[in-house]
Amino acid sequence: MRLSIIDFGAIPDGKSDSRHAIQQAIDTAKQGDVVVIPKGHFRSSSIILTSHTSLHLSDGAFLQGVDDIHLYTSFSKLASKTLDLDETPTWENCEYTGRPAQFFIYAKDVSNITITGKGVIDGNEAIYYGKRLPEFIEGAYYPRIPLIFFEHVKHLVIQDVTIQKSGFWTVHLVGCEHVLIDGIRILNNMIMANNDGIDPDHCKHVEIKNCYIEAADDAIVFKNTEGAKHYGDCAYIDVHDCELITTSAGIKFGTESVSDFKHIHISRVKITTSSRGISFQLRDEGHIEHITFDDIEITSIRHTPGLWWGTGEPIFISALKRHQDLPVGRISHLSFNRMRLVGENGIVIYGEHPAQIEHVLFEDVTLSLRDLSVYPKKGLDLRPTVEPSLIDETAHIIFVRHAQHVTFNRLKYDMIKTYESSIQKKIVITESEDVNII
Repeated sequence: MRLSIIDFGAIPDGKSDSRHAIQQAIDTAKQGDVVVIPKGHFRSSSIILTSHTSLHLSDGAFLQGVDDIHLYTSFSKLASKTLDLDETPTWENCEYTGRPAQFFIYAKDVSNITITGKGVIDGNEAIYYGKRLPEFIEGAYYPRIPLIFFEHVKHLVIQDVTIQKSGFWTVHLVGCEHVLIDGIRILNNMIMANNDGIDPDHCKHVEIKNCYIEAADDAIVFKNTEGAKHYGDCAYIDVHDCELITTSAGIKFGTESVSDFKHIHISRVKITTSSRGISFQLRDEGHIEHITFDDIEITSIRHTPGLWWGTGEPIFISALKRHQDLPVGRISHLSFNRMRLVGENGIVIYGEHPAQIEHVLFEDVTLSLRDLSVYPKKGLDLRPTVEPSLIDETAHIIFVRHAQHVTFNRLKYDMIKTYESSIQKKIVITESEDVNII
């Protein structure tokens, strides 16, 4: 049976909060029923999906978050206060453990959820605006409200929908298993901080395919946040046939990394305008191992140094302490095959102590250094870390520190004259063993 939210009192006027009508339709639906959001502009505050919920957004359906932040359901006392945008902690001074203060679309401890259709879900990002610069919007408080936040959901499908204007992590999946994300579009503001595309966090058995993502922050980022450590590793994930446009990282591991990342395969992905194409930022005690990339095309460019992390590296692999008194794990068995890379910097491998990064293979890689932005072609950005975060280092084709058993097989590279005159060394290998360029 198809249950239209209009039959439960939802009003497509683009003004009214239809939360109660939508929630009633979801709670009324039996297994096998489909809750339909028909064509029209609907507003809503927080919605909770239950087991066997099938939510379908018809072509022309537009589901948008309400303007009043106070109407979104709170997880914490922080969010239930006045929410004065001048007093609530911002991203600059508040560490995020992985659990937001409020939610828009939420589910926890349920199974068999589907979200499908050609309609649009809109996060109404403008309600979070804080400081605004020509190439950067801070966001008014932190943590902001993720658009979709699902925790411990098994058997989840998100297919075909357009998800846009998220004020924070767009699709944050925590401890979820057996997930398919297929053919969705994420269209976020390209200068709004922290509006990641898809964040599998302590998730297992996930497939992400045929997706198009525009996001100012990381497009697809694997995380192991502190607040969800009990869900274990982030593992057995396949990402393929996607296009990612971002001013941060296209594919990223971390920085939240309290558990292991392993057995993750990325193939046939195109990444453009990224400050880093592929970024490993191990900052906690977890390990990263057995990660493979096949047939990847990357273009990386520098974006507003000091605000966006990265200096135009197509590939950036790092393992560094976030806190002085806490350990950092190891990175091992990475494989990069048939990579076509263009950037304003080269490939960086940077460990904190000897042999922290090992068994890394690059096979059939073409790298071109190009002048793509107005910013100086120098600087090594290691944020976040207790070490010096920004190092005055010129661009390089390859920079390796504290790694072993690294092989570049069939590496081809070239650079324009801008780099020929400024680079002191094209390849820098320091405090490392068994690094071979063939």
